[in-house]
Amino acid sequence: MNVLVAVVVLAVMIEKLAEVVKASIAPVKLPPWGWFAVTSGIGMLLCVLFNVNIFTQLGFVAETAAAVLVGQLITGIAAGSGSNFVHDLLSRINIGKTPQDGSEKQ
Repeated sequence: MNVLVAVVVLAVMIEKLAEVVKASIAPVKLPPWGWFAVTSGIGMLLCVLFNVNIFTQLGFVAETAAAVLVGQLITGIAAGSGSNFVHDLLSRINIGKTPQDGSEKQ
C-alpha cells in the first residue's frame, strides 16, 4: 500500500478512535494539548507497529534503526494531528497533483 494513503487512512482512524476515547471519558475534560498527546500517542504506536514512515516514501534513505524509528514517530504525530493536517501537508508538498487546467504551476 502507498504510505501516503496509509497516513491518510491512519489519520481518519485516529480521529475516530479519539472520539471513542472522548465519549468514554465524557465527564473528564482534557485540555487541547492533552488530546494532542492522546492522538499523537495513538498515531505513533500504530506507525511503529505497522512500519509506516512517510520519509521513506518521499525518498529519504534511513540507514539506521534510529532513523527509521524517528521517521515512524514523526509520521505518527502527523497522522495523529488529524486528517485536516495530513490533507494540508499533502497539498503543500503537492504529491501526485497536476494542475486542473493543464497549465504548469510557476
